[in-house]
Amino acid sequence: MTSDDKIRFGPFELAPSERLLRENGRQLRLGSRALDLLVALAQRPGDVVGKDELTALVWPTTVVEESSLRVHIRALRKALGDGQDGQRYIANVPGRGYSFVAQVVPESTSAAESAAAPARPHNLPVRLTRMTGREQAVRALLDQLEHSRLVSIVGPAGIGKTTLALAVAEELIAQFPGGVFSIDLSLVSDNAIVRMTVASTIGAPLQTLSQHIAKQPMLLLLDNCEHVLPGVVEMAAELMRACASVRLLATSREPLYAEGELVHRLKSLDVPPAEVALASASEAMQYSAVQLLVERTAASVDGFVLSDADAATAAALCRRLDGLPFAIELAAVRVGFFGLKGLLDRLNGGLRVLSVGHRTAVPRHQTMRALLDWSYDLLSSRAQRAFKRLSVFAGSFSLEAAEAVLLEPDDPPTEAQDHVIELEARSLLSADLNAESIRYRLLETTKAYAAERLAADGERDAAHLRHGEHVLARLVSASLSWGVLERNEWLAVHGSLVEDVRSTLDWALGEGRQVELGASIVDAAMPLVHRLSLLDEFRAYLESALERLELVDKGRGALLFRMKIALGGLIGNSGGGRLGVKTVSEQDDADNLANAEEFQAEALYGLWAANFGAGDYPKAKTYAKALTDWCQENGDTATALVADRAMAQTLHHLGEHDAAWNLATRVLEDPRRMTQLGKSPLIQVDKRVSMRIVLARVQWMRGDADGANRILDECLAHAQNDLGYGHCQALALAACPIAFWNGDLKQARELSNQLLEIAGRHSLSLWAGWAQNFISLLDGVKPVDVGSDDAMQADLFATLPGALVTQQSLQRVELGFVGWCAPEVLRAKAESLLASRDAPQAEEALTLLFRSRARAIEQGAAGWLQRIETSLARWAPGTSVGER
Repeated sequence: MTSDDKIRFGPFELAPSERLLRENGRQLRLGSRALDLLVALAQRPGDVVGKDELTALVWPTTVVEESSLRVHIRALRKALGDGQDGQRYIANVPGRGYSFVAQVVPESTSAAESAAAPARPHNLPVRLTRMTGREQAVRALLDQLEHSRLVSIVGPAGIGKTTLALAVAEELIAQFPGGVFSIDLSLVSDNAIVRMTVASTIGAPLQTLSQHIAKQPMLLLLDNCEHVLPGVVEMAAELMRACASVRLLATSREPLYAEGELVHRLKSLDVPPAEVALASASEAMQYSAVQLLVERTAASVDGFVLSDADAATAAALCRRLDGLPFAIELAAVRVGFFGLKGLLDRLNGGLRVLSVGHRTAVPRHQTMRALLDWSYDLLSSRAQRAFKRLSVFAGSFSLEAAEAVLLEPDDPPTEAQDHVIELEARSLLSADLNAESIRYRLLETTKAYAAERLAADGERDAAHLRHGEHVLARLVSASLSWGVLERNEWLAVHGSLVEDVRSTLDWALGEGRQVELGASIVDAAMPLVHRLSLLDEFRAYLESALERLELVDKGRGALLFRMKIALGGLIGNSGGGRLGVKTVSEQDDADNLANAEEFQAEALYGLWAANFGAGDYPKAKTYAKALTDWCQENGDTATALVADRAMAQTLHHLGEHDAAWNLATRVLEDPRRMTQLGKSPLIQVDKRVSMRIVLARVQWMRGDADGANRILDECLAHAQNDLGYGHCQALALAACPIAFWNGDLKQARELSNQLLEIAGRHSLSLWAGWAQNFISLLDGVKPVDVGSDDAMQADLFATLPGALVTQQSLQRVELGFVGWCAPEVLRAKAESLLASRDAPQAEEALTLLFRSRARAIEQGAAGWLQRIETSLARWAPGTSVGER
């Protein structure tokens, strides 16, 4: 047999050169490691291949533990259906290795064989086990998806919705040129980020998700929808309207109740009725629940075959488990310990049946609790401890992460690994072998049970403390690759951390009372927060951490001030003082800077951001200048770019437009993609967006509306690929105002609605408030509380048609806090006084108009000057430009 020969065994055909395995002519996908193992064994049928030799063949350049080999062998057996109908493929030879025991038929590969069909994009996981008893459901769903664009698989937890959906999706890969993608929503905690999760999974720009999906026929599997139904329904409606060729397959514990939805209710596997007397194993195997039990038991117990004598017991066991696949899988791996009858006895009377919450809970829930109780009792005390501690992980975790939570100082290095492997073998953990490294996950029902045990035994705080310390270490490590990896690459590696960050912060800043740990995690999580546009959500964590830290850390200062810097950055990037919390304040500035010797640049930037966000532009200019001076003294050219950027934004708001233009242009021309701030990478809006906001506004104020629109188009193009709050800033601070100033109210409404949608999707309440105020203005309704706690918004709305100049906006101009809007604020105030026809007020109004014109000329603001000259022509005809 040559290495290229095809190998036939049972219903399978293995083509090593093509790296393909087919079952009855249909391709069966395996993980790359499992396929390597199969090739190594099948090419030497009947031989015992040692464990070391197999490891060297499959992992030639990597050192792996024997446990990894066992995990992959077990997965391979399940995929082949090893043990089903008495058929065996891979046998374990104790102390020696493994042997391929099926009869094989070599077949030479013909060079003239037809080329493979073109590959279709997909992200479906490799199927680790054979699906049993769902063939009819697969056929029904394939037919339903052909006639309906939205099909939901509905059923209780543990019934196999995800397994069935993945099998259906795999059947359809060839039919969808645009791809077949599975989107796991189990870790999505907010309706607002459902759409973002879909976009990131399929690699589409968030803002053009519908257009991306509409390009080619695509199938999306929306898995685990029950806890985010509103978000799923909203997104499904959007995609159904915009993408005629898209198909949506959803799994949920309840229907979506969406327009056009076809509900497929999934039932339990077939079990033999109690009144049917089974005379043989073959009769019992007619029922899918028994088939699953036998197949999974054979994969775990070498040589297991269902005997005629055990047929009735197997049937009774499946009835006791209500035909639920999850419960059957849990039970199957215990048959080797107790046998079928011993297992049934323990379920029927050997274990106290506990309800979930109430004694009136449905039997399957009582049974699942009993099964988990029993599974837990089978573990050693150290394995029980490991099982409980692993419940602190919010999602999947690596072996390295498990070690951080499990290992005690005196434990051997293999202790955690041994327990993880044991728990996986007993189906208390599931293993994802499709990734480069194995990742593990507690099933939700199992995790809830383990968490209850952890709390009841008084070990919850200790486990959460270990978990929090691990999360902090991971965040610090993630920051080292910030700016090295592209945004999507960085999120692919570190984005899953966010659920563990949330869970550990809820504990540390709550009942755990680990304030310093919580504050450190908030601080280290800022790159993740900015990348995922979670500013509003994590603002609450930051406020909580800052408040608690001030109570316990009045003297040490360093961490406390880092928290204030982070909050200042949030204020600067979210647009104003609406945060309503204590931040870097004027009376603290001297002490803060004195305590920030090791990170002066970060301190100065934080002070600039806080004052800029609060609308105190003169003071913001002071700190921007101080940051510039610091860069010159320290020769820090990277941070100098940050200083120029901050100064450009500040000068524009002060009305120094030419200087702002020059600095913004210089920042844009710098080739560096990553912005450095002292010792730390800086997380902020893409400079291609922030600087074009400045340039577009300046160009309009210079009187070049067409030029402003050209810059604005470039700005919005970059903003679509920027962070959510960056896109909001481009719309709120530039696109919407310029549309208003141009008198294009139709465009202003379109852009305002777009701002409202994006702000809502990213849960950015500040920018959603701006959008609502723009829309109110367009509807002829006076916006409510514009700028009452947001000076930046007050300044802007004073320049819009129909918005009244408030005492606050006029006072800010008179006191010199703001300059860019001064000509228009003075002009608008003069117009309101002149409209009253009161003579004393008319004299005051003309003075305001002349002052307004002088400010516009001083700034070179031809856009404002045109309006001022129109007002003067109406109220003071014959006045020349030079008159005062």
